[in-house]
Amino acid sequence: MHIIFNHGKESGPNGRKIVAMSKVAESLGHSYASIDYTECVNEHQRLSKLENYLEGQKDQELVLVGSSMGGYVAAGAANRYTLKGLFLLCPAVYRKEFQAQEYQPKTEAIEIIHGRKDKIVELEDSLKFSAEHQAILHVVEDEHRLANSVPLIALWFKLFLERIKV
Repeated sequence: MHIIFNHGKESGPNGRKIVAMSKVAESLGHSYASIDYTECVNEHQRLSKLENYLEGQKDQELVLVGSSMGGYVAAGAANRYTLKGLFLLCPAVYRKEFQAQEYQPKTEAIEIIHGRKDKIVELEDSLKFSAEHQAILHVVEDEHRLANSVPLIALWFKLFLERIKV
């Protein structure tokens, strides 16, 4: 499988969560890429950049991983591309300031981790998304950055990849 990481608005392609998950991917023998969105000024540019990348990866089984705005971008791309899985961290879905509000992910394997104390992205949005798409939802006692949950994220990501490998 080829895993594509999509960082959040105020993060970067080598943030703590991505580094932890990329080590998991590598340990399981999967290839991965972490898209750098730091020069993108809005969600449209991010989605376009991801879709351009995905066009060159169509011959592979793909997993999209996204955190916050990167979760929005990953979920949006999942409307167009068939995926092996979608793994989201506090995804910024259903945000009024973003254009896309409807999701029809082309995957059956969706897992979400969201912090109960998140003051940036509403937990209710992940509850709604998980209910609409029969996704597994983990709610952790953490804030938006999920800084205290990195070991759990890595563990759940490993289990997710093992589950969808079948």
